[in-house]
Amino acid sequence: MTEVHSPWPIVDLMPAAGRRWLGPELETIDALRSALSPMDVEVDEGDADEHDPWCVLFRRGDDEALLHFARIGRDYVIGSARDCSVIARGSLDETTRRGCAFARRIARAAARRTAGSLHRLTPRPARKTASTSPTAF
Repeated sequence: MTEVHSPWPIVDLMPAAGRRWLGPELETIDALRSALSPMDVEVDEGDADEHDPWCVLFRRGDDEALLHFARIGRDYVIGSARDCSVIARGSLDETTRRGCAFARRIARAAARRTAGSLHRLTPRPARKTASTSPTAF
């Protein structure tokens, strides 16, 4: 068998297990944080037992965990902190795309809850009923 030598080094774009976040991964974390706006979001991060990095994006104030993002071996995972489900797993591009879409849904739902709670505090006009009876409510 003949060995093939290349004048160009083979570059592995995936970090080895146990390495800290790299630039594209930090960009994913920033994209997730941006997709969760206008919520005030903080990031907590650490390393798993296998030394792979993970982070949790949570809402400042009530510390509600919103999303988990991790590199596990050579895969990326984004999960919902609320129901512990996996949103995306695979390449960085795919997990970023699907994770940001899910984060935008979280932000929209939070905005609706906030608007709904404010709406409930506002007096509503009396409803008109079809009945002509003066005692109908």
